[in-house]
Amino acid sequence: MKRKSPSKIKRVLYVFLSFVLSFVLFLMSFAVLLEFTVFNKDFIFGEMNRVSYFEIQRAEISRNLKDLGYASGLDESFFDDLIDESMLRDDTAEYLDSFYSGTGSVIRLDNFKQKFNSAIDVYIEKKGINPASVSAENRQYLVDRAASIYRESLQIPFIKYIAGYFLGIKNALPAVIGVAGLMVLFLCVIFIFSTRWKHRAVRYMCYATLTNFLGMLAPFIAMISTGTMKKLNISSKAFYDFFVAVSDSVMMYFLYFAIFFALLSLALFILFKRLYPKRESPMMA
Repeated sequence: MKRKSPSKIKRVLYVFLSFVLSFVLFLMSFAVLLEFTVFNKDFIFGEMNRVSYFEIQRAEISRNLKDLGYASGLDESFFDDLIDESMLRDDTAEYLDSFYSGTGSVIRLDNFKQKFNSAIDVYIEKKGINPASVSAENRQYLVDRAASIYRESLQIPFIKYIAGYFLGIKNALPAVIGVAGLMVLFLCVIFIFSTRWKHRAVRYMCYATLTNFLGMLAPFIAMISTGTMKKLNISSKAFYDFFVAVSDSVMMYFLYFAIFFALLSLALFILFKRLYPKRESPMMA
């Protein structure tokens, strides 16, 4: 049986290392993407502001509270100024802080209950109702039910399902990026110093970046063509708009990375052409 020549074995090894480099580049790119998007509290809060999340959410909470008010005999106007966007922003920011810090998904209800109780006192006085005729138990039940509606409206869907491993992934991302970056550097050094024909090293690095370009472009094309996020069955318009906005922004990051690796591949290809020997004997080809 004819044995493979050392040059063929070396080419197979280079192809394998090029594949490894492509995989590491994709892993590092994906980790960076997550670090700057879904694992970044400021990004999430920014997307909420971009789609007028708090304005829409305020209207939805007020509508749900009015349904509660009908059963309790409260006028519809009672809830008109009960919820304000400033309170929603503050409570949502605290909710996200607690989740991203790993202390839990905490929604403080103290401010809401205090404001609701104050509104009841004003309502009783305005309607000329005898405070003694209002049952303390019924009043507490109404406050608790309203607070429950408020808490459920602020809770981001699906967040409780990922809470168990979210913080672990978030804390691991910087290490993944750092290790992947060192591996990319190490593999590039191997390519450059393992052969005296530098155009060959550049060629295999170009293969890796081109493969990574396709790998980053594929999710963008798949999500845009299928419109998966836009088909989510979410009854809340605030949450629906928010999830679609986050999905669109993440997909744009995939596109940005794809463009970066396309340009990098082009630059490496140009460098390859410049380094390629003008005249090369058959033994060197």
